[in-house]
Amino acid sequence: MPYDTKTENKPKKWTYIIYIIIGLLLILLPNLSILVSITFEIILGWILTLGALFQLLFLFLHKHRRDFSLWVSSIALLLVGLYFLFNLTSAIVLMTWLFISIVFINGISNLFQAFSFQGNLRIAFIINGLIGILFAIMIWAELPYSGVYFMGILLGINLVMTGIIRLLYQQPNNSLISNKAEK
Repeated sequence: MPYDTKTENKPKKWTYIIYIIIGLLLILLPNLSILVSITFEIILGWILTLGALFQLLFLFLHKHRRDFSLWVSSIALLLVGLYFLFNLTSAIVLMTWLFISIVFINGISNLFQAFSFQGNLRIAFIINGLIGILFAIMIWAELPYSGVYFMGILLGINLVMTGIIRLLYQQPNNSLISNKAEK
């Protein structure tokens, strides 16, 4: 059976449908949003802590012992990881700040990306970008109370919008996608 690179490298439509389903669950079930927020924060805390410990072990066992900057960065990562693990509430607020920044930048990126398309796809990218910016501003205005719920809800909204946009983008021979280069 010949290998078709055009179809093998494209993500399947069902992956974007799963994005939409998971996103809707996060939006409609606030307790699931809290669980996602706390779980994500704990996982990140463990990743930072274990990564820092492995880096410190590497520094101790190898010839980089005299590189002061590596020691400082390893210890800083260890302290941040431990902070995430032992101060859940304030770490969730910090994670919310980071998440707000990412969603805001993603929204701006979608607005710029919209100019490379025409028609309905351009409108979809503009709407996705504006919604991302709007929700980032809304959550920023409600900090620190919004941190626990809205990190999961923002993730849900982002998954739904990304799933819809990518499904629209994958439509073959579709009038939704009309690139400027084709005209």
